[in-house]
Amino acid sequence: MKELAPRFAALFAGLDRAYGVYRTNGERSEKGKAKGDAQTLRGQVTPLLWEQHLAGTQRLGIVPVTDAGTAHFGAIDVDTYDLDLPSLEHRVKTLQLPLVVCRSKSGGAHLYLFTTGVDASLVRDVLTQWASALGFPGVEIFPKQSRLANKDDVGNWLNMPYFEADLTITYALYQGNPLSAGDFLAQAEGARLDAAALQAIEVQGIDLPAGAPPCLHAMALNGVPEGMRNNALFAFGVLARLDAGDAWQDTLQEFNDKFMDPPLPFSEANAVIKSLERKNYYYPCEKPPLTAYCDKTACRKCKYGVGGGDGPEDPGVIIDSITKVLTDPPTWIFCIAGVNVELDTDDFISQTRFKKRVVEKLNRLPRTMKANKWDQYVNAKLAAVIEEEAPEDASSQGQFRAHLRDFCNRQSRGTTKESLVTNGLYHDEEGGLIYFRSTYLEKYLDQQKFREFNGRRVWAALRKVPGIKHGQDLIKGRNIQWWSVPLEDVAKENFTVPQISEEEF
Repeated sequence: MKELAPRFAALFAGLDRAYGVYRTNGERSEKGKAKGDAQTLRGQVTPLLWEQHLAGTQRLGIVPVTDAGTAHFGAIDVDTYDLDLPSLEHRVKTLQLPLVVCRSKSGGAHLYLFTTGVDASLVRDVLTQWASALGFPGVEIFPKQSRLANKDDVGNWLNMPYFEADLTITYALYQGNPLSAGDFLAQAEGARLDAAALQAIEVQGIDLPAGAPPCLHAMALNGVPEGMRNNALFAFGVLARLDAGDAWQDTLQEFNDKFMDPPLPFSEANAVIKSLERKNYYYPCEKPPLTAYCDKTACRKCKYGVGGGDGPEDPGVIIDSITKVLTDPPTWIFCIAGVNVELDTDDFISQTRFKKRVVEKLNRLPRTMKANKWDQYVNAKLAAVIEEEAPEDASSQGQFRAHLRDFCNRQSRGTTKESLVTNGLYHDEEGGLIYFRSTYLEKYLDQQKFREFNGRRVWAALRKVPGIKHGQDLIKGRNIQWWSVPLEDVAKENFTVPQISEEEF
């Protein structure tokens, strides 16, 4: 499998500065999901990691979105563990969707899309629409973000297929049968699409106006059984009024014949028409069967979707999730419509500041809500907050140490102790020490616009650095106070970021 590793790495090219590892423990959740320990590690994704994955020694996870906001692959994650995978593959083929169906480790499915490297927001949009068309609205879509919040944000990763490739349970299907790793690569590499080809794809077998909401696509595909037809036809009537103009009644009758199973009798269909004639009703999103297919994030982007929101208790933007990074003070990452936005606590306690940050990042102005409604809305989101340990360099002390490292590695450092007088930095090669003066370090920190520490706080931060010593010498007739630190403790290659726990998908 070693020769296949570079091809897997190229096919699943994602974020190049972090990856996931996962170890199952043999247990399963009540829903059948395999349990285990998941971690996100900072570092480059190498062919060796893929070799270990394919050999079955260490499972690998890849973050699909890159720092540039592009994606070479995406996936619909179907967490249903009694799936008929051959039937699902057949459904994908019937709709003529360019997806490769893979079994997940828990028996669900990852439906992969492969691209030449297109905008991650486009990948998210099309996969969200296709998930609804396949009857899986609201499932997780990867990439989970179309843009990362900053250089420390690592997004969310997805477990890769073909772990222990020779005996794998995470295989792709072709005509109902498992594919070998090599055959999977050949199929997936040939299925890559550029942006133009991806945008040109239309879900087959659904005769609806372009811009129809995803719930109506799903009902058009799956049919609407008795008991739910009145609500469904009403929703189709809203679409007809928005798209067909004066001919909307005739269009609604066509929808009734095509999508209701069986069609509503003329009298009942006519009653729905008369209800729609009274005023400009909107979609009954809270009623079945629409609730089963509801995907508000995708719906807002549709020409005939719900648009700006659901009313005064909705800010008009979807907050998908909130991550609390345990820095001091905490850093909050709000995933808003697929974009990770970094906030501090005051940025969402104050609705005005929240709106400003969203406008700056998304070019969208959220709706102003009543203060108590805003508090209730945010509290509901915070109830499901994900806490994440901060990398060392995300804390003030960690950032200070990173700046100290860079300061000590400057080319201007001298080779004699007299250098402490002229440039405040001296490398004692024989002793393996770096000597420096704190006043010069403070000037450097100010140049780098790092103003978390100054004066006595710099001294306090220095005392926390491993191996550091403080002293003074008479140099060129002056009493010079200095600090020293072992060179190996400030060598660039020794500054690593600890492992961070991360939920695995």
